[in-house]
Amino acid sequence: MSKIDYHKANFKKRYALPKHHKKGPQIVGSMSSKVKFGKYIGYTIQRIIENDPNYMKWLIDKCLSIQIEPHLLTQIKQKLND
Repeated sequence: MSKIDYHKANFKKRYALPKHHKKGPQIVGSMSSKVKFGKYIGYTIQRIIENDPNYMKWLIDKCLSIQIEPHLLTQIKQKLND
């Protein structure tokens, strides 16, 4: 195995998504649910909206790669527009 192949394999192992994220990260529950990925891991959705609304807007734009429950997406959009 070449040095490059070794580093590629090591990178894939190190940065592989956990089994529960194989379908992509998800935002589920309610506004008080905690996010389980990204730079605001452990923060509630409400807290992210209050502290960094641009990040939440960016997440919504990434809906194809991040699964957001439809009812929760509606609530988030309403909060962002307030």
